[in-house]
Amino acid sequence: GKPLDRNPCVVYLHGNSGSRLDADDYVEMYLSRGMNFFSVDLGGCGLSEGDYVTLGCREREDVEVVLDFLKAQESVSYVALYGRSMGAATALLVASDDRYYHCLSGLVLDSCYTSIRTVIQELAQKYVGKVPLIPVESMTDTAVDALLEVVEERTGFNIDECDIAKAASYCQAPVLLGHAADDELVIPSHSKRLYDAYGGKKNIYFFDGDHNSVRPREFTTKALDFLESCFQHEADEARCSGSWWNNQEWRISQSCIKSLEGKDEAESDNFWSSLLSSLSDSNQARVVVVMMSLLVLALVYSLSPILESSLLYR
Repeated sequence: GKPLDRNPCVVYLHGNSGSRLDADDYVEMYLSRGMNFFSVDLGGCGLSEGDYVTLGCREREDVEVVLDFLKAQESVSYVALYGRSMGAATALLVASDDRYYHCLSGLVLDSCYTSIRTVIQELAQKYVGKVPLIPVESMTDTAVDALLEVVEERTGFNIDECDIAKAASYCQAPVLLGHAADDELVIPSHSKRLYDAYGGKKNIYFFDGDHNSVRPREFTTKALDFLESCFQHEADEARCSGSWWNNQEWRISQSCIKSLEGKDEAESDNFWSSLLSSLSDSNQARVVVVMMSLLVLALVYSLSPILESSLLYR
């Protein structure tokens, strides 16, 4: 039958206590721009199995399965992740992984946190600090340590192993970080620290609301435009350095060699300058690599009789 059109796909990752149905507010706007939209119940949420959520530490494995599935689909060209809170942390952890960072076109991270421990400490200090004559920091640190030990005993994972801020430094996909200005659960400074640590191209945007409020249209539209531009950039890059090169690089190399025959050094320099200036940066690099490869082959070919006679002599 007729082959399916290849369209980019946005994978939406919900927050704690959420489900795949949280994506319903976004589906129509993405489909209207020609993008596929994929949502999943992370472990322990919605219809998925599991007794616990791990706030990104193990949810990343669910996302890895999704990405492996999408990569095998002929109808999917490029993939981006859109996560909120726990989903944002999960997306960032996956995007920092050597196996997946190169196949993600972009990220939208809504109200992401730098670490689970930091969120718990900030909440503890916020409420305990209201009680007079209590040494807040020492008490909250002790309480948090005790709490995390219980979590590890029950679930078998160490929350401190999930260093989301550190993971941000390994990410390369373009990112849009968003955060509600009145968020008291994950305060906005988390997104600012992630922005500072992020390894790739980055944008940050603060908007009205709190952690669980409906996102304003201005932010959801900004996220939509951002991901669309990420996909467009990928498509432009593919046109410049994709299948065209596979068919043409050898012909270019051959024509370069023939054109250089009989030219003096100055004429050769002018030829190379005009050739390279007519190509994009990525294609310039490909021409150089191809020519260097041909020069190496020519050198090996010219030396082979000498090497052969030397070996026979011995």
